[in-house]
Amino acid sequence: MKSFPPAAIPIWTDVETIDQYVAFRYSFESSGFHDDAELLISSDTDFVAWVNGKEATRGQYPDPAAGPKSFNRVKVGELLGKGVNCIAV
Repeated sequence: MKSFPPAAIPIWTDVETIDQYVAFRYSFESSGFHDDAELLISSDTDFVAWVNGKEATRGQYPDPAAGPKSFNRVKVGELLGKGVNCIAV
């Protein structure tokens, strides 16, 4: 776990409730295989991230008392293909 990069942009829904479940999906085009591609992910609770339907990582946000917000860095290059790719959390 590392400190958040300054250019990170958090995403969330406009509606917040107690014990909320939220799913996110992002599709993008790729010109081909990217061996060095990484997914940087952070969460306020448990999460599972998929790339093109394959589980890339799962985790849980650490105790907030442990320090500043942090993220996991996951290599995902082998999961990406040419054309449209999808990340789902």
